Amino acid sequence: MKRLIIAAGLLFGVALAQTVTAQVAVINIGSQPVWGPVGYDYVEYYYLPDIDMYYHVPTQQYVYLVNRRWVFARVLPPHLRGYDIYRDYKVVINEPRPYLYHDRYRKYYGHYRGSMGQAIIRDSRDSRYFVNPGHPAYNRPNYAYRNQNHYRDQYDNRYERYESNNRRPNDRNNQREDRRNDYRTENNNRFRSDNDNRYRKDNDARFRDNNESRFRNNQNDRDRFNSRSYRARD
Repeated sequence: MKRLIIAAGLLFGVALAQTVTAQVAVINIGSQPVWGPVGYDYVEYYYLPDIDMYYHVPTQQYVYLVNRRWVFARVLPPHLRGYDIYRDYKVVINEPRPYLYHDRYRKYYGHYRGSMGQAIIRDSRDSRYFVNPGHPAYNRPNYAYRNQNHYRDQYDNRYERYESNNRRPNDRNNQREDRRNDYRTENNNRFRSDNDNRYRKDNDARFRDNNESRFRNNQNDRDRFNSRSYRARD
């Protein structure tokens, strides 16, 4: 029984160690070359179809054939010293020793030869690449370059911001107009209530008010007629 428990514990420990090792090796953004393509948290090999060779990221070495043997070197061979590695296409291969199956990978990815326009780490403004020592923004604060999504969201929401800014003065004008209407209604109600109380005390007050208003209107009509006649004479 004790042997079974010990064996189970050893198996569990080995499995846990493998899991931790795998988790540690998931991300190597800081080790990827700045000419590598963006979008990969972990890269083991690049296949370069334009020059038909590989690049090993953990050791930062090129892998190519010399006299039918695969060699590892820090620099490109002399006949490729003028090669622009930033421009051409790179294929990410996360398999151990892919150069041993070179014919297969050359067949699968040979059609990328001559392809250009691939986004590379050096030109990225994503803050997660700032940990790469070769990046122009290395060791700079994250706010030095904002994420591109920030500007895209601002551009997409420009009409909403415009409408909200234009809506504010309209809301204030509507509130002012509502206050004016409430004030007019309150004054009219107060005037009616005062007149009603006066009419209750004096029954002839309504008749006198009507006659005074009728006389006032007639007087205004005469004044307007006289002013027109004087103008006609002039």
